[in-house]
Amino acid sequence: MPDVRAFRGLLYSSESRDVTPLVAPPYDVLDESRRDAYLQKSPFNVVHADLPPKRPEDQSERDRYERAKQTYEGWLKDRALAPSPKEALYLAVQTYSLGGAALTRVGVVGLVDALSLQQGGILPHERTFEGPKKDRLELLRSLEAHLSQIFLLYRGEGDPTLELWESIGKDAYIREALDADGTLHRLYPIENPEAIGRIRAFLSKKRMYVADGHHRLETALTYAKERIEAGAPLEGAHRYTLAFLCNMDQPGLKILGYHRLLKPSCGEGIEERLTKAGFALTEVDEAVTPEAIETALLDSKLRYGFSFGLIEKDASRLTLKLATLPHERHRVFKEGLTREGLDESVASLDVALVDRYVLGEILRLDDTTKKEHIVYEPDLRKVIGLIEDQTLNAGILLNPLSPEEVIRVSEASQKMPQKSTYFYPKLLTGLVVYDLNRSF
Repeated sequence: MPDVRAFRGLLYSSESRDVTPLVAPPYDVLDESRRDAYLQKSPFNVVHADLPPKRPEDQSERDRYERAKQTYEGWLKDRALAPSPKEALYLAVQTYSLGGAALTRVGVVGLVDALSLQQGGILPHERTFEGPKKDRLELLRSLEAHLSQIFLLYRGEGDPTLELWESIGKDAYIREALDADGTLHRLYPIENPEAIGRIRAFLSKKRMYVADGHHRLETALTYAKERIEAGAPLEGAHRYTLAFLCNMDQPGLKILGYHRLLKPSCGEGIEERLTKAGFALTEVDEAVTPEAIETALLDSKLRYGFSFGLIEKDASRLTLKLATLPHERHRVFKEGLTREGLDESVASLDVALVDRYVLGEILRLDDTTKKEHIVYEPDLRKVIGLIEDQTLNAGILLNPLSPEEVIRVSEASQKMPQKSTYFYPKLLTGLVVYDLNRSF
C-alpha cells in the first residue's frame, strides 16, 4: 500500500492567513482567459509558475519552463514562498454549498510514494494523454517541486483524520482561500508526532483510488523512475508526490456529471442522427432548470438503465429531451464495448456508451477532434447559459458517477473516457507546495 509521509510544506509568506490572490484551480481547468485573470491577480500568483503563457519572443517551448523556473526560484530567494519549520501533515478542509445544502469535505495533505501507482497500491480510472503528461514532466524537471495535489480516495471506518477534524480548534488554520465558486479552503497543520503516526498507520492499510490528477500522478512516477535510472538512490524525495487523501465515506464528497457540449461545427442535426441510430428521444415538459435536469436524468436512468439528456435551443426556447435505448439495443451496444476489451464495469457506464457511440460513431469524433468540437462542463447553470445564448449548439447531459462505480472500474484495471468524473470542489494549486530540495 502507498507510503504516506509528513513533510515541510512551502507556504506563501503573508501577513494575512488569506492567500486568495495567490492560489488558483488546477492547470487543466484553466482556459486562456481564466489563466490570464489569475496572472493579473498578483505577480506571485501560482499560475505564473504552474501555467506560464507563451510569449512572442519565445524561441522554443522550453522557454516557458525556464521562465517558470526563474519565477519560482525568485519567490524562494525573496522568501515569498518559505518552508515550514517542522514536518507536518496538513488537514485540508473545503466548505461549500451545492444544491442549497451546506457541505464540508475533509482530507489530509501529505506525500505519497508515486511508485505505488506501478505497484498497485494506487489505482487509476481514467485514460491519460501524452500532451499533458509531457507538459507536466517538463515543468517538474524545471521546478523540482509539486505545486498542486493529486486527489486520492480511500475508505474505512475509524479514520483518525475525520476524528481529528471533530476535535481540532476550527480557528487553528494557517492559510485560507475563497475560490471563484464560493468554496472556502482552509489548511491546518498536524505537527504532533503521535497524531501523524496514527494517521500514517491507518492509511498504510488502505488502497488508494485516483479521483483527480491522473496526468500529474503518471508524471510523478515517470520522474521518479527517471531519477532512479540516472543513479539517484532508490529512496528519496524524487519518489514522492503531493496528495490530498480523502475518505470517500463522508457526505461532503461529491461527484458531478461531466457534460459534453457540442460546438456548431459538429452539432447540426443531432436529433435526427440520434434517432437514426436507434435512440428514443422524449421531451421533458417543464422549465429547463438545473434541478429539473438532475431530476429527469436520474429518474430516466433508474427506469431504463441507460439515459442521457439532450439540451438545445428550439426557436426561442430551451428544450430538454431524454435519450434512451430499447433494452436489446442497449445490450448490443454494451457487447460491442466488451468485444473491444472493456470490462462490464466500464461497458455499463452511460459515459462510455456516449463517448464510443454518440461522439465516436454518430459524430465521427476521435480523441484529437473531440478537443476541437467538444466543450466539457460540469456546471448545469453554465451549460444552460451557453445553450441559451447559442454560444454552443447542443449539450449531451450525463448523470454523475458514484464513488462505487469509480472503485469498480479501478479494481478491474480499466479506464473510463477522459473527463468522466468531476469531483467537486476542485482543490487549489499553491495552498501548500512540496519542494524536492527543501521539504523532504
